[in-house]
Amino acid sequence: MAGDRGFLTPSVVAERRLAPGAFERHFAAKYRRPLRKALFFAWREGLGAAIRKSRSKVTERRVERGQALVVAAVEIGGERLLGVTRSLGGALRFDPRLLFRARDGETSPERVALTAEALGLLEAYLPVPACPLADVLADAVLAANPALERADVG
Repeated sequence: MAGDRGFLTPSVVAERRLAPGAFERHFAAKYRRPLRKALFFAWREGLGAAIRKSRSKVTERRVERGQALVVAAVEIGGERLLGVTRSLGGALRFDPRLLFRARDGETSPERVALTAEALGLLEAYLPVPACPLADVLADAVLAANPALERADVG
């Protein structure tokens, strides 16, 4: 259950995954005319380079699609809590500051409201020690969900 540098990898009971909209907006803006861009690149750099670049963009897109914003019900020490994090592949890692206790005991991930502000912060948040957004994100989640309180675990 204990992760590296204070992060937790608890047992996930239920989860709700949301696609990060920033990646979709970025991809749509960057690749509006993929055939035109591929032809231009092939003309400027050569066919082999264009094929390699195309393959790398397909891989990049697959990685971006694999990411998700996650609201989950987790179990820690026999207690069920709600947490928010980003899935980057592999086990979900939770910052203890982003784990919440439901005052009424209802721990369905569907009950957690995420405002536009909270979604924006969650899209920018990464579950790594260098990311400074955990406290601000926790405040945004709590502001939108008065039935939640900080769990104080870890």
